[in-house]
Amino acid sequence: MKSDNIKKKILLVTWYKSTNCGTCLQSYALYSILKEKYDVAFLGRRTYYSIFNPVLYKKIWNTLKHKIKSKLYKDSKQYPHLFLESVKKQQIKYKKFIDENYKFQTLQSKKDYDTLVKHYDCFIIGSDQLWNPSLFSTTFMLDFAPMPKRKVSYAASFGIDNIPHNIRNTYKKLLRRLDEISVREPRAKELVKEICNKDSKVVLDPTFLKTPQEWRTFANKYSNIQKEYNIPDNYIISYFIGSSDFNHINTVKLIAQKLGCKVVAIPNKIKDYIEDDELTVIYDVCSYDFIKLIDNARLICTDSFHSVVFSFLMDKDFFIFPRFKSNYKFSQNNRLDNILNIFHLENRKWENDWLYSLEKHLGHDYSQSYQILEQLRNECKDYLLNLPITVNNICHN
Repeated sequence: MKSDNIKKKILLVTWYKSTNCGTCLQSYALYSILKEKYDVAFLGRRTYYSIFNPVLYKKIWNTLKHKIKSKLYKDSKQYPHLFLESVKKQQIKYKKFIDENYKFQTLQSKKDYDTLVKHYDCFIIGSDQLWNPSLFSTTFMLDFAPMPKRKVSYAASFGIDNIPHNIRNTYKKLLRRLDEISVREPRAKELVKEICNKDSKVVLDPTFLKTPQEWRTFANKYSNIQKEYNIPDNYIISYFIGSSDFNHINTVKLIAQKLGCKVVAIPNKIKDYIEDDELTVIYDVCSYDFIKLIDNARLICTDSFHSVVFSFLMDKDFFIFPRFKSNYKFSQNNRLDNILNIFHLENRKWENDWLYSLEKHLGHDYSQSYQILEQLRNECKDYLLNLPITVNNICHN
């Protein structure tokens, strides 16, 4: 075999083990698309840091604090039994899917590090809020990747509109090491320029890059959720990540009454694990179940970025509810606003007076939006699959 036919090796660095459906779906989408051309592996658990890296000592301290805090929490509060059982079922589902579909490279020793340096041609940071200050790890800016190798981000997000000044120097140093930067929102592009004076490209979240039929095939292959829970044909989905202080679930119940529908609720927090005769609460939803439920629903009520993405992809009616109060300092509302603006879906934002004229706001025509999507999907896939996977000759000052 000629060396030109040997696939380049990509190490993908992103979240993949979270039981948040959107997080898992973005990692699956990016992984599967890259596999069309490259030999791809996820960075698995990272525990190796040079002893000269101050992050090592911060990690040790944070691990100790987490263990102490977890013990105190368990001693002081009893988890609901339903929560514990559902988490266990959900984790089994995710583990089975990951074990069957993903390939990994760990970083737990100097030997693992030497393997990375030798065998991988390019390191790619995945999408989602990997650069959010409240969740940030230097791993997600490839601090471990050696300078001679290509370092790229695809659709990375800060999640918020501003980065605190006390950590901007850290971001600046790490962003300047990257050879190609693409981000998910226009505001992220502005932040990259502000922080390190580098240009970047705004691209679509990787979940947009797979077609509705590809997602249906994926969901049908793995999910049996509707039969398992005996879900009726006529239902609406309630899926909220933000604060329950908004009482969105009560509004969803009123919508369901007017439409003569059942409500399928997907909980996100411990406090959402409730007994309610008006709801069919499904506690162990995996990523493929998530798509299956959206694809067969009459309506989706949500504040979630990725549930909006899949409602749109699957040609469904959906209403977007506020996730953050407008004056909240760390609001992430711009993430959704960006998608709505690109695809002209601003009329999907819920207004309370719609309850009195509900039918007027149901029914949709996404045909023009799909034309925009098709063009952007082609552009983003072309960008992603034609990145220069070569030795970096750029001088970083």
